Amino acid sequence: MEAINKREQANDSTYSLTPNDKTHPDNDGHLVMAYLFLKAQGLAGKIADISIYGPDRRVLKAENCNVTQVSATTNGISFNYLAKSLPYPLDTVPRSWPCISIAYPESVEQRKPNVRFGKITILKNQYGFVESSCIMEPGDSGGPLFDLYGRVIGIHSGIQAPEDVNYEVPVDTYRKYWSALNKAENYKAMPVDTDLVTEDTGAGQITETAVGVQKQC
Repeated sequence: MEAINKREQANDSTYSLTPNDKTHPDNDGHLVMAYLFLKAQGLAGKIADISIYGPDRRVLKAENCNVTQVSATTNGISFNYLAKSLPYPLDTVPRSWPCISIAYPESVEQRKPNVRFGKITILKNQYGFVESSCIMEPGDSGGPLFDLYGRVIGIHSGIQAPEDVNYEVPVDTYRKYWSALNKAENYKAMPVDTDLVTEDTGAGQITETAVGVQKQC
Protein backbone atom coordinates (compact mmCIF):
# COMPACT_ATOMS: atom_id res chain seq x y z
CA MET A 1 0.00 0.00 0.00
CA GLU A 2 2.90 2.34 0.69
CA ALA A 3 4.14 1.70 -2.85
CA ILE A 4 0.73 2.73 -4.21
CA ASN A 5 0.77 5.89 -2.10
CA LYS A 6 4.21 6.90 -3.40
CA ARG A 7 3.26 6.16 -7.00
CA GLU A 8 0.05 8.22 -6.88
CA GLN A 9 1.62 11.04 -4.87
CA ALA A 10 3.96 11.64 -7.81
CA ASN A 11 0.92 13.12 -9.59
CA ASP A 12 -1.15 14.24 -6.58
CA SER A 13 0.71 15.18 -3.37
CA THR A 14 -2.52 14.90 -1.30
CA TYR A 15 -3.25 11.30 -2.33
CA SER A 16 -3.27 8.71 0.49
CA LEU A 17 -4.89 5.39 1.29
CA THR A 18 -4.34 6.21 4.99
CA PRO A 19 -5.43 9.86 5.15
CA ASN A 20 -6.86 10.05 8.67
CA ASP A 21 -3.86 9.26 10.88
CA LYS A 22 -1.27 8.00 8.34
CA THR A 23 -1.67 4.46 9.76
CA HIS A 24 -5.25 3.22 9.35
CA PRO A 25 -6.67 2.78 5.82
CA ASP A 26 -9.83 4.58 4.79
CA ASN A 27 -12.61 2.99 2.74
CA ASP A 28 -10.53 2.90 -0.45
CA GLY A 29 -7.52 1.63 1.48
CA HIS A 30 -9.52 -1.24 2.99
CA LEU A 31 -10.60 -2.29 -0.50
CA VAL A 32 -6.97 -2.30 -1.69
CA MET A 33 -5.92 -4.20 1.43
CA ALA A 34 -8.60 -6.85 0.83
CA TYR A 35 -7.36 -7.24 -2.76
CA LEU A 36 -3.77 -7.68 -1.59
CA PHE A 37 -4.86 -10.37 0.89
CA LEU A 38 -6.79 -12.22 -1.81
CA LYS A 39 -3.89 -11.94 -4.23
CA ALA A 40 -1.51 -13.39 -1.63
CA GLN A 41 -3.89 -16.36 -1.25
CA GLY A 42 -3.88 -16.98 -5.01
CA LEU A 43 -7.51 -15.88 -5.34
CA ALA A 44 -7.00 -12.79 -7.49
CA GLY A 45 -8.37 -14.45 -10.63
CA LYS A 46 -11.79 -15.61 -9.38
CA ILE A 47 -13.50 -15.15 -6.03
CA ALA A 48 -16.74 -16.96 -6.90
CA ASP A 49 -18.55 -18.44 -9.90
CA ILE A 50 -22.33 -18.18 -10.28
CA SER A 51 -24.71 -19.52 -12.91
CA ILE A 52 -28.51 -19.07 -12.78
CA TYR A 53 -31.05 -20.49 -15.23
CA GLY A 54 -33.42 -17.63 -16.04
CA PRO A 55 -36.75 -19.31 -16.89
CA ASP A 56 -37.19 -21.03 -13.53
CA ARG A 57 -34.56 -19.11 -11.51
CA ARG A 58 -32.59 -22.27 -10.67
CA VAL A 59 -29.09 -21.80 -9.29
CA LEU A 60 -26.97 -24.04 -11.52
CA LYS A 61 -23.63 -23.11 -10.03
CA ALA A 62 -22.51 -21.33 -6.86
CA GLU A 63 -18.81 -21.98 -6.35
CA ASN A 64 -17.26 -20.56 -3.19
CA CYS A 65 -20.39 -18.58 -2.33
CA ASN A 66 -24.02 -18.80 -1.21
CA VAL A 67 -26.81 -17.56 -3.50
CA THR A 68 -30.28 -16.99 -2.02
CA GLN A 69 -33.56 -15.17 -2.69
CA VAL A 70 -33.40 -15.44 -6.47
CA SER A 71 -36.16 -13.44 -8.14
CA ALA A 72 -36.92 -12.35 -11.68
CA THR A 73 -38.63 -9.35 -13.23
CA THR A 74 -39.07 -8.07 -16.76
CA ASN A 75 -35.82 -6.14 -16.29
CA GLY A 76 -33.67 -9.08 -15.20
CA ILE A 77 -32.74 -11.36 -12.32
CA SER A 78 -31.74 -10.33 -8.79
CA PHE A 79 -30.33 -12.41 -5.94
CA ASN A 80 -28.43 -12.19 -2.65
CA TYR A 81 -24.79 -13.21 -2.83
CA LEU A 82 -22.39 -14.03 0.04
CA ALA A 83 -18.78 -14.94 -0.80
CA LYS A 84 -17.00 -17.59 1.29
CA SER A 85 -13.51 -16.33 0.49
CA LEU A 86 -12.94 -13.12 2.44
CA PRO A 87 -15.85 -11.26 4.04
CA TYR A 88 -15.49 -7.64 3.01
CA PRO A 89 -18.42 -5.28 3.54
CA LEU A 90 -17.71 -2.32 1.27
CA ASP A 91 -18.93 0.81 2.99
CA THR A 92 -21.66 2.56 1.02
CA VAL A 93 -21.05 5.98 2.56
CA PRO A 94 -17.96 7.61 0.99
CA ARG A 95 -16.09 10.50 2.58
CA SER A 96 -17.49 13.95 1.77
CA TRP A 97 -20.98 12.56 1.09
CA PRO A 98 -23.71 14.94 2.26
CA CYS A 99 -25.69 13.97 5.36
CA ILE A 100 -28.60 15.32 7.39
CA SER A 101 -28.79 15.47 11.19
CA ILE A 102 -32.02 15.55 13.21
CA ALA A 103 -32.15 16.11 16.98
CA TYR A 104 -33.99 17.80 19.88
CA PRO A 105 -31.31 19.61 21.95
CA GLU A 106 -32.18 19.78 25.65
CA SER A 107 -30.98 23.37 25.88
CA VAL A 108 -33.82 24.67 23.67
CA GLU A 109 -37.52 24.06 24.29
CA GLN A 110 -39.15 23.63 20.90
CA ARG A 111 -41.86 21.65 19.16
CA LYS A 112 -39.85 20.90 16.04
CA PRO A 113 -36.40 19.29 15.78
CA ASN A 114 -33.21 20.92 14.62
CA VAL A 115 -32.29 19.76 11.12
CA ARG A 116 -28.69 20.32 10.06
CA PHE A 117 -26.96 19.66 6.76
CA GLY A 118 -23.31 18.60 6.56
CA LYS A 119 -20.97 16.00 5.14
CA ILE A 120 -19.06 12.91 6.22
CA THR A 121 -15.53 13.98 7.16
CA ILE A 122 -14.10 10.67 8.46
CA LEU A 123 -15.66 7.26 7.80
CA LYS A 124 -14.05 5.58 10.81
CA ASN A 125 -11.76 7.32 13.29
CA GLN A 126 -9.45 5.69 15.84
CA TYR A 127 -12.41 5.16 18.19
CA GLY A 128 -14.65 3.54 15.59
CA PHE A 129 -16.92 6.58 15.12
CA VAL A 130 -18.08 8.21 11.93
CA GLU A 131 -17.29 11.93 12.00
CA SER A 132 -19.53 14.48 10.31
CA SER A 133 -19.71 18.25 10.03
CA CYS A 134 -23.34 18.30 11.26
CA ILE A 135 -22.92 20.36 14.43
CA MET A 136 -24.33 18.81 17.62
CA GLU A 137 -25.40 20.35 20.92
CA PRO A 138 -25.83 18.85 24.41
CA GLY A 139 -28.97 16.72 24.28
CA ASP A 140 -28.58 15.73 20.65
CA SER A 141 -27.21 12.30 21.59
CA GLY A 142 -29.37 9.48 20.26
CA GLY A 143 -30.63 11.43 17.25
CA PRO A 144 -30.26 9.98 13.74
CA LEU A 145 -27.86 10.91 10.96
CA PHE A 146 -29.27 10.29 7.45
CA ASP A 147 -27.76 10.09 4.01
CA LEU A 148 -29.59 11.74 1.12
CA TYR A 149 -31.41 8.47 0.38
CA GLY A 150 -33.16 8.77 3.73
CA ARG A 151 -31.23 5.86 5.27
CA VAL A 152 -30.03 6.09 8.87
CA ILE A 153 -26.23 5.82 8.71
CA GLY A 154 -25.33 6.79 12.27
CA ILE A 155 -26.56 7.80 15.73
CA HIS A 156 -25.36 10.98 17.48
CA SER A 157 -22.94 10.12 20.27
CA GLY A 158 -20.66 13.01 21.29
CA ILE A 159 -18.66 16.07 20.30
CA GLN A 160 -15.21 17.53 20.73
CA ALA A 161 -14.38 21.10 21.73
CA PRO A 162 -14.21 22.19 18.06
CA GLU A 163 -17.85 22.33 16.94
CA ASP A 164 -17.07 20.74 13.60
CA VAL A 165 -15.88 17.46 15.20
CA ASN A 166 -18.97 15.32 15.83
CA TYR A 167 -18.99 11.61 16.65
CA GLU A 168 -21.65 9.28 15.23
CA VAL A 169 -21.97 5.58 16.07
CA PRO A 170 -22.16 3.75 12.69
CA VAL A 171 -25.56 2.15 12.18
CA ASP A 172 -23.86 -1.17 11.35
CA THR A 173 -22.56 -1.26 14.94
CA TYR A 174 -26.17 -1.29 16.15
CA ARG A 175 -27.03 -3.95 13.59
CA LYS A 176 -24.08 -6.07 14.70
CA TYR A 177 -25.02 -5.94 18.40
CA TRP A 178 -28.81 -5.63 18.03
CA SER A 179 -29.62 -8.90 19.83
CA ALA A 180 -27.26 -8.01 22.67
CA LEU A 181 -28.75 -4.51 22.98
CA ASN A 182 -32.21 -6.03 23.44
CA LYS A 183 -31.08 -7.85 26.60
CA ALA A 184 -31.34 -6.18 30.01
CA GLU A 185 -27.68 -6.62 30.85
CA ASN A 186 -24.85 -4.34 32.00
CA TYR A 187 -22.04 -5.16 29.58
CA LYS A 188 -18.52 -4.51 30.84
CA ALA A 189 -16.98 -5.52 27.49
CA MET A 190 -18.16 -5.83 23.90
CA PRO A 191 -20.73 -8.67 23.62
CA VAL A 192 -19.37 -11.93 22.26
CA ASP A 193 -22.55 -12.90 20.41
CA THR A 194 -23.09 -10.74 17.35
CA ASP A 195 -25.61 -10.57 14.52
CA LEU A 196 -24.67 -11.02 10.87
CA VAL A 197 -24.49 -7.67 9.07
CA THR A 198 -25.38 -8.10 5.41
CA GLU A 199 -26.01 -5.73 2.53
CA ASP A 200 -28.71 -3.08 2.65
CA THR A 201 -31.83 -5.01 1.66
CA GLY A 202 -33.60 -1.79 0.66
CA ALA A 203 -30.88 -0.57 -1.69
CA GLY A 204 -32.72 -1.93 -4.73
CA GLN A 205 -35.80 0.15 -3.86
CA ILE A 206 -33.93 3.44 -4.29
CA THR A 207 -33.98 5.22 -7.63
CA GLU A 208 -32.34 8.46 -8.68
CA THR A 209 -34.51 11.23 -10.12
CA ALA A 210 -33.80 14.50 -11.85
CA VAL A 211 -34.16 16.41 -8.58
CA GLY A 212 -32.57 13.95 -6.19
CA VAL A 213 -33.41 10.53 -4.80
CA GLN A 214 -36.53 8.80 -3.66
CA LYS A 215 -37.47 5.50 -2.01
CA GLN A 216 -40.18 3.43 -3.62
CA CYS A 217 -42.90 2.29 -1.18
